[in-house]
Amino acid sequence: MDKHNFDGLGRLQAGTSIPIVTDKLVQKFEDIEALFKTGINGVNNKLMKVGGVPPLLKMIKTAKKLGLKVMLGCMIETEFGITARRIWLVLVIGWILMHHCS
Repeated sequence: MDKHNFDGLGRLQAGTSIPIVTDKLVQKFEDIEALFKTGINGVNNKLMKVGGVPPLLKMIKTAKKLGLKVMLGCMIETEFGITARRIWLVLVIGWILMHHCS
C-alpha cells in the first residue's frame, strides 16, 4: 500500500485490533489531524523531519489530545541528541522506536 493512501490505512485499521502506527507520514502539523481522521491508532514523529523540538511538542500535544498513540522515531542524529531524548521522552510519549539509532 502506498504510504499516502490514507483511506487504505483507515480500512486496514478498521479490519484489525492490532494498532496501526504510521511511519514516514508526519512531517507537518496538518498531517496529525489528517491521519487521525483515517481511524489509525498512532503516529510516529521524527524530530529531524518535523523541524525541531517546538513543532514536535505541538504535534505530540495535538496527537495525544485526539487520542492517538505517539511514537518517537529517529533518523541519523548524534548519540548525544538521541540519549537526551530518551531520558525525558519515554516518560512523556510511551513508545520510542530506536532502529537506525546509535
